[in-house]
Amino acid sequence: MQWNYFESGHGKGEHDGVGAVIKHALTSEKLDNKGAKLLNAHDVVEWLTWKMSNDGKDRLFFEICADEVDR
Repeated sequence: MQWNYFESGHGKGEHDGVGAVIKHALTSEKLDNKGAKLLNAHDVVEWLTWKMSNDGKDRLFFEICADEVDR
């Protein structure tokens, strides 16, 4: 078994940076008094689609509901 340790970042990848950008955008919007009211996952997906997909970059956001997952 091989263990890899990284001094900084603990071996995190690009997906962590993407998550940080999304979390920062959502936090900024929630702290804005005139910002969107993001009350549930559906609101968040709609807001992210509107806010982060209108800059010419291909970004897709999906909402996966509990009844769409086979368990």
